[in-house]
Amino acid sequence: KKVAQSSHHAIIPTAKTPVLTGLTEREKYVYQAIVQRYVAQFYPHAEDDATVIELQCGSHRFKTSGKVERVKGWRVVAKEEKEEGKGKSEDSTSQS
Repeated sequence: KKVAQSSHHAIIPTAKTPVLTGLTEREKYVYQAIVQRYVAQFYPHAEDDATVIELQCGSHRFKTSGKVERVKGWRVVAKEEKEEGKGKSEDSTSQS
């Protein structure tokens, strides 16, 4: 049997249908994580727009940055671990 060189030797898809009923919750979680990562490789790149703004006011410098998702790409199959801020720009402000 010939396998693509780019495949990881421990993760080779087969035609067998998995039986997940015999797995513990932790094993199911690991299996699903592997499946998601494997499938994600066939999706296009995710793309974000990032902005950084710096402002000098006297002796104080202010900096803020944000990121907005432009193309979801492989993130379509990835589970969001951070539900907070989903769909919104992530913004942080610092002062020095």
